[in-house]
Amino acid sequence: MVGGRFAMAGLLVMAGALRCCCFQVLVQGGGTLVVQKPAGLAAEKRISSPSDSMIEIVRRSHEAPQAQLPHRLDKMTGGVLVVALTQQALSWHNKCIEQKVWGPKIYAARLAGARVAEGEHKAYLKRVGQRAVCVRSGGKPSFLDVLYQEPTPGREGLSTDVIISLRTGRYHQIRAMMADAGNPVLGDVLYGDKTRVTPLLTHALLGLPVPDDQVGSFPKELMFEGSDHTKKLLIPAAELSPPDVQVFSSGFISFLSEYAANIRRQAQC
Repeated sequence: MVGGRFAMAGLLVMAGALRCCCFQVLVQGGGTLVVQKPAGLAAEKRISSPSDSMIEIVRRSHEAPQAQLPHRLDKMTGGVLVVALTQQALSWHNKCIEQKVWGPKIYAARLAGARVAEGEHKAYLKRVGQRAVCVRSGGKPSFLDVLYQEPTPGREGLSTDVIISLRTGRYHQIRAMMADAGNPVLGDVLYGDKTRVTPLLTHALLGLPVPDDQVGSFPKELMFEGSDHTKKLLIPAAELSPPDVQVFSSGFISFLSEYAANIRRQAQC
């Protein structure tokens, strides 16, 4: 990574008179498009919302009105977002998600508090209106691991930068679970933090399965083989933080880069 960004090739696609003038294509092939979703832009708008969304922008820019999202990112979350341009690609990704073969799913976040508990976090989550809450019964089992933490540069003792491995994909999972643990995403008013800053939560790295007959459609340097022998792309975000937010430290970026490098070394196709 260089300057807070993963160093990888990508295409900047002009998107007309929108809130963001362009978006970055991280990889494309076999009916799948992976983009860098800007933080603050909805992945998919509600029927009642007049604002634009990432999927609508992709449908127009790629002349693909049938494009769908096999997964979602919250509006405040930026980073790696997968778009299925065809029904065949959508069916493939939905099947892989159902079989729990997507992964790793790695997030970078800035949390309130001087220290965060590392290791496994588990909870039962239940959606209540526009929030998710941790409950003792009646919720969905949810798991994540805090892999790394360090004080936020310039905010030592006040906030902590963390790298999280998301093992399940519940609604608002990271936001709800870390808030319940006493470390909400910094600036995430919905989950109780009133610090007047832009929240920072980024989908930083994704292991995305691809069909065997489409492996040749993707860059070889991104390919690796999962523990279940599934061929996957290891796709990093182009940026970890929005332009108006304090960047992560070089140590933080180095840990994330080395994490990705270890996956490739251990599981080369």
